[in-house]
Amino acid sequence: MIAPVEVWVVEFINGEVSIYENLNGVLTNSAELLWHLSNLRNYVNLSPYMKETEINGITYKGIGFGSGYVGIPGDGSPPSRFVRISFLREFSDPVETEEEGVMLTRHLLNTVDIPAGVSKREESSTEAFESTQWVMIKDNKKLKLYFRTYDCASLFVVDLNEVDFYYGTKHESIDVDKPFSAIDVL
Repeated sequence: MIAPVEVWVVEFINGEVSIYENLNGVLTNSAELLWHLSNLRNYVNLSPYMKETEINGITYKGIGFGSGYVGIPGDGSPPSRFVRISFLREFSDPVETEEEGVMLTRHLLNTVDIPAGVSKREESSTEAFESTQWVMIKDNKKLKLYFRTYDCASLFVVDLNEVDFYYGTKHESIDVDKPFSAIDVL
């Protein structure tokens, strides 16, 4: 289990402001957070353990590790992504270091990444699609921002301790338009 994170949520629902603590520590874009938290009740049977049961005197075991997750939603909708990351986050091993935290977070976020073209809708005469354009991991204690773009899987990092936020200071833009790369091991 990952250590609890204090997350406060501000939502505007029907013109009203709602502010509350999100003990789950997971957010998504739709529907309202309280709906998602209530929806998690539909998945209380999920487990990190391979399950077995007896039917008519025969013991059946799950087909391999991960079978405790049978029933976890796998589509790209916000409710499914919320459920998936909530349980994977809950069942993940604890981390000790900044690097372990970043790597675990990266793996968790990869489970809810939307590849280009898999989530489409028709709008007028043109086809539109949604995709995960970028991913950001924030280390609020060490003030670091890690991010990657859709086209570059490498992590970029900005150490905010090294940024001069004084009014009027000029800053260079970050070149994130990097080509595909892979490490040649031969």
